[in-house]
Amino acid sequence: MLCRRKSKMLHVFDIILAGCFIAILCAFFNIQPWMWLSLPFLKSSTSSAALPPPSQPPEQFQQKQQQDQLLHGQEEKVVQKQGTDEDNMAGKALKSVDFEVFGRVQGVFFRKFTRDTAKKYGLVGWVKNTGSGTVVGVVQGPEDKVDFMKKWLKTKGSPRSRIDKAEFNNDRNVQKADFPDFKVVK
Repeated sequence: MLCRRKSKMLHVFDIILAGCFIAILCAFFNIQPWMWLSLPFLKSSTSSAALPPPSQPPEQFQQKQQQDQLLHGQEEKVVQKQGTDEDNMAGKALKSVDFEVFGRVQGVFFRKFTRDTAKKYGLVGWVKNTGSGTVVGVVQGPEDKVDFMKKWLKTKGSPRSRIDKAEFNNDRNVQKADFPDFKVVK
């Protein structure tokens, strides 16, 4: 009897330990636990669709996947020229826009991904968190790239973010960029 209880307790301990291990791996690789099911080596040959997260209705998940596919197609069309940000903007019509993004955008590396995406496309400006749980900033650069960034802010964001809406204000043409590069403001 005592032996049987010990083995059950060890089995429970093993399950708890495995759960902790998976949680640590998920945190380290910055993925949600449900995403393990969509990894290629864990997919069954009959199902090719990723499972939606438990907190997100399947319709919203499918819409986000479709938006990501469309955005990825547009991303390939936007080509960044070699050189510095100032070289890329020399002699072109520059556009500036202020933005505010609502949803789950804090604590999910939204600012970092925004900065990285903006730099990738030669844009300048800044981004920061607000006290009300949103993210605000300014993007400046060539018109086509600013338009791409607006779509990115409205539909994609960081992998763990959930964008409810994005508002764009003060959309204007500028002669010269007001910022040397794109920064995350604390």
